[in-house]
Amino acid sequence: MISTLPACLARGRAGLVSLAAVCSALAGAGTAVAQQTPCLTPLAPNEPLCSAAVSDSGWPISHRGPYAQGSSALPAPVAGQVITAEHIDLTGTPITLAVSPAYGDGERAVWGALLGLNGGIIKIDADTFSLVDTYIPADEELDPPTIPLGVSGAYSVADPSFHFVLGRADFVEIYGDSVAGDRSSEIALIKRVFLPPSFFCRDTDLLVGGVMLADGNLAIVTEQAAVGVIPSDEVGMDAANLVSLPSENGADCADLLIPDEDLETVSNSIAADEYGGIYVVSDAAMYKYQWDGASLTQVWRTEYLSDAPFSVLRLGPGSGSTPSLMGTELDDDRFVVITDGQELMHLVLMWRDEIPVDWTPIAPGRDPRIACEIPVTFGDPASTRSLSEQSVLVRGYSAVVVNNLLSDESAAQTPITVLAPALAALEGGNPDVAPFGAERFDWDPTTRSCISVWTNTTVSLPNAIPTMSEATGLMYALGQRDGVWGIEAIDFDTGESVFTAQSAQAACSQTIIDQVAASALGFVLSPVIERLPASCENSLFAATEIGPDGAIYQGTFLGASRFVPDSVVALAARVQSTAGVEQGLDLVSRGLATTGSDIEAARDAIERGQTQLDATLLAIADANTSGELDASTAAGADAAAADALAHFASAESLIDSDVPATDAELADAADDLALALDFLTPCPPMPQADCRTETKGKLLVKQSGGKKNKLLWKWTSSTGIDAGTLPDPTDDAGYALCLYEDLTGVRFAEIVIPADGTKWAQRKKGDGLQYKDKETTAAGVSKVLIKEASTKATAQVKGKGENVPFITLPVTAPVVAQLLNGETGLCWQTTSDGTDLRKNDAVQLSGGSKP
Repeated sequence: MISTLPACLARGRAGLVSLAAVCSALAGAGTAVAQQTPCLTPLAPNEPLCSAAVSDSGWPISHRGPYAQGSSALPAPVAGQVITAEHIDLTGTPITLAVSPAYGDGERAVWGALLGLNGGIIKIDADTFSLVDTYIPADEELDPPTIPLGVSGAYSVADPSFHFVLGRADFVEIYGDSVAGDRSSEIALIKRVFLPPSFFCRDTDLLVGGVMLADGNLAIVTEQAAVGVIPSDEVGMDAANLVSLPSENGADCADLLIPDEDLETVSNSIAADEYGGIYVVSDAAMYKYQWDGASLTQVWRTEYLSDAPFSVLRLGPGSGSTPSLMGTELDDDRFVVITDGQELMHLVLMWRDEIPVDWTPIAPGRDPRIACEIPVTFGDPASTRSLSEQSVLVRGYSAVVVNNLLSDESAAQTPITVLAPALAALEGGNPDVAPFGAERFDWDPTTRSCISVWTNTTVSLPNAIPTMSEATGLMYALGQRDGVWGIEAIDFDTGESVFTAQSAQAACSQTIIDQVAASALGFVLSPVIERLPASCENSLFAATEIGPDGAIYQGTFLGASRFVPDSVVALAARVQSTAGVEQGLDLVSRGLATTGSDIEAARDAIERGQTQLDATLLAIADANTSGELDASTAAGADAAAADALAHFASAESLIDSDVPATDAELADAADDLALALDFLTPCPPMPQADCRTETKGKLLVKQSGGKKNKLLWKWTSSTGIDAGTLPDPTDDAGYALCLYEDLTGVRFAEIVIPADGTKWAQRKKGDGLQYKDKETTAAGVSKVLIKEASTKATAQVKGKGENVPFITLPVTAPVVAQLLNGETGLCWQTTSDGTDLRKNDAVQLSGGSKP
């Protein structure tokens, strides 16, 4: 088992009461609010827990989910595919798009709120990418509300009830289908609730951001730093049900001698965790608030560094990013991530829960909540200025920042202050001044520090919010090349540009040209479109999003675009299986952390565990069908995961009456999931670095078919180790024989020998371990010998018959074979180069080896 148990389970099963206390202290994240019906978290690495309060479409909310990471488990276009670009004209710019649940025919609708002069709401048919309807309040209502220019209304959510929910100006509202269940029907305003003036700091204050909480309430924040929570459903959404805190400006709200621009302000949206934590960044500080289902409190406030704004592109002073949450599992380091407001922008990570007791501040006098503060230079060490108005893209412990700073902003100057950022964004399509660069940073949990991993200095992503697909390993954002817009795909691991897919329009349509010319802002915008004719494909601060159909969706200036691949490349079933098991382990941790203190949170973890493992069993079956797992390995993983599922079910039945028994069931589930990982992740993708090399070795793989198949690997050395240090495979320390080819170390086979008290035993002389199985049930293995002594050591694996997994031959030399222990990483290695291999054809691989 290469992947290890969560830290709070690593102590084993003894002392379950104290174990739960350890896990509880590790969480330190607040009490979970009531979750709705358990949803399925996508089976993928680094996924936050799903929220049942939003649509299950994969992109139901701004920045993809409440964590606001902007990354996705869903597949997206890859190099070599035929990618079809589409575009539709709109009467404003949708900064974010939200995808509905599936209707009865399996298709979905895409919703958005338009920033511009008319404040329209749009609905797009995701099947045909055609505009179904635009709801413009001034055209539909006798007494329409005032919707000012700016970012108010940019952030929204599609909920499970086929509703589109958002807050803007001084109200929250719900839209839906005029005919229930018919996505082709017109848009209907379901409800609009004006918030009480007492909620706002001043009469100039407006809603700026919002996020759906796990219990279905909508958290909202205003430009002048007032935070509130209100029900999002059409029954509960009422001004009387608003729970709020006073603006962070306090008494300054009433002091009209203080101008609005000198108040503490918020210009971004907000993020939320699964425990009711709400994260807001103002131009002065980062905040965490806690919602417990009934009341709202401030948990902490931490100031960050900021200078006076120097660019008209800025939507406001201070940070240009919506907070993103990093760390998805209970025992991860867990942060809130922003870019700060310094002239040379820095990436900042702050501990979002309890600050580790052994943590030292990054510098004398700095707030200890700040875990990392690293300059963003986009590859130019001499840089003194950098700027991004986009949220930080987060996946795992990685964060990517894109460059938005124009080399010349003179063309964006305008006396209409609120319009200046939009003009600067449109100038991003001018190749003479467009910004270039993206940079990835990683948090290293071992050194507890941030490092710059790569920079791409040639890509131009002027103003789109980037995304990333776990399924493809690529990052995507709308970019420009020589003034031509298109989707840019970048390798997330290396930063190398992989491909570009050109947008559908080379120039704005005549409809849009006429529409702009006739508008109140035509005298400003028409000359820009004439000078930069492709402006209608400019992202204008809008998010690049991944839809459930494998396509890229993109809001643009007065439009929306889509990039559709000719096929969908899903995440490998084996990777999904492994992720599902690891998610199950995390949910065990969460259950143990809360059984003694928060029964509802524990129940939620247990119910989620069952949902995840149901899906994991299907993924294991798919991995076997696709050939990613051989039959015996799939059977072992399936049996272990099924046993874990049964323990989760038992835990659920016991939780209300017997906490110690519940904990015992969860601990048993953890043991079973650890065994499943032994089957699913026995061998790392590349050879382990610290293996013990041999004095002499032998390898034989013979694929004669059926009972004639043979496997033999042997390792001998003139030096040994104490046999007493070998892990006990009769309990939970299985082994695997891992085979790699080529100088790059590509894994081509793995033989799993799981822990088994009936087949593994200590040698009678006490000098090692042995495994015997006449039935060869585990990957055809009949015998394993690990003999250790101070002067000589031997390791051997023998197998035969039809259970030996099919191994594609021939392979490319050199061949590295490693016998790995899943619990400790103890490793024995043989290496055979081209001269050592006596046979290497479609039937047989054989030869000696040398150190």
